[in-house]
Amino acid sequence: VACTSVTPTGGPGPSEGGSITLPCFSMNMPFAGLVAHGRKTLETRNGTMFERATGLCLLHVGRRTYPDGGKHRAILAEAGDSEEEIGRTTALPPGFSRGGVV
Repeated sequence: VACTSVTPTGGPGPSEGGSITLPCFSMNMPFAGLVAHGRKTLETRNGTMFERATGLCLLHVGRRTYPDGGKHRAILAEAGDSEEEIGRTTALPPGFSRGGVV
């Protein structure tokens, strides 16, 4: 999926309000939260999904929650995360919401 109407707010890209095209992938919660916070760094769903992607990539946050029965929470707890940290990293950063691009 390509997002073509992204207006950069800083960093590299058009300087006068233009748009840029970046690769974009979609992920449901809680995994999108883990990616946004840098806790999830590996994607194994489709081995060819990122073959052509280099540089920046956008994350679309799906509106639904993946039904894993809380397994992600148990894995994070086993890794030593507190309940507070698990809650923080499985939620989106402030200012972002489901259905949007992070």
